Amino acid sequence: MNTLVRHTFTLEELNLDTSSMARMMGYEKDAPEAILEMIDRELVQVEKVDGIEGGYTILDAQLVREKHVLAIGKYEFQVGKSVYHHLREAEQVALFICTAGEMISKRSKALMSSGDLMEGYVVDIIGSTAVEAAMDKISERLKTSLELTGNNCTNRYSPGYCGWDVAEQSQLFSFFPEAFCGVTLTDSCLMMPIKSVSGVMGIGKNVTYKPYTCSSCDSNQCIYKGKKTNVAFCS
Repeated sequence: MNTLVRHTFTLEELNLDTSSMARMMGYEKDAPEAILEMIDRELVQVEKVDGIEGGYTILDAQLVREKHVLAIGKYEFQVGKSVYHHLREAEQVALFICTAGEMISKRSKALMSSGDLMEGYVVDIIGSTAVEAAMDKISERLKTSLELTGNNCTNRYSPGYCGWDVAEQSQLFSFFPEAFCGVTLTDSCLMMPIKSVSGVMGIGKNVTYKPYTCSSCDSNQCIYKGKKTNVAFCS
């Protein structure tokens, strides 16, 4: 089975939460009013942003327990013990790509270049939040469609986290049309536009959805580490 689904969103549809973004900036509670006003101001500035889009392809898959491998077609993904644990009951997988587009990243870079470092950082956070909010909506739509067939789906897991080599992103992208949703890979497997995500969700009658927890993740680079948000990549 190979089903390709694509969705587009406006920033308004994503209904981004100011308080959640403040927490991502390190303000666990009682963020300064100036910060909240800055977030609101920048949300207005980028409210007409386009290019927020993403999608997934559903594929048959096999899980190889001895190697903690996810096998799809001719490729074997060395997803690691943690990700394998969550996918182990999957009969199929949904590989996904999603992006907030280029506009938000360009504005963030322009603000920082002009010396408005905090404002630029706020816009960067908006971009990170937007792409994850878009993937939340895509995941929910997939979950709803799967329920009609008696199937469930897992949470989302991405290359570069929980021991899954980011270099395998090139294999993941091979299952999509070139520049799907405008997202491409550099030689080092960095996604462009920067505010993009990719990964896998397991599908099957016996898989379960489990919330993310940071405690078992060994990544020191994740900007969401230790933050109480829904934005994360592993558990």
